[in-house]
Amino acid sequence: MAAKTLLVRAVGNGLVTSFEHIKVSPPVFVGREWCEIDGSPALRARTEPSQIPARSEYVRAVREGHLEPCDQATAEACGVAFKPLLNPPTQKAKE
Repeated sequence: MAAKTLLVRAVGNGLVTSFEHIKVSPPVFVGREWCEIDGSPALRARTEPSQIPARSEYVRAVREGHLEPCDQATAEACGVAFKPLLNPPTQKAKE
């Protein structure tokens, strides 16, 4: 049985559009959140994993390295190796 959801984190500076929020402004990106850095709006990686539908677009983003799987089931569903994240992303920002 195929996975219905994926548990992922954003990788590097890549932006993966949230297709479930495509018409929202400001845009929503998987594993990212809007914040303020040095007085300007910015995107930062979320520290907690994002649970998203197992759509082909997201599976491709995991395979291409824009998102990383946060559990074995997600890695298997996407056909990639699971590498537990030792140091989750953190950024300083003004909330």
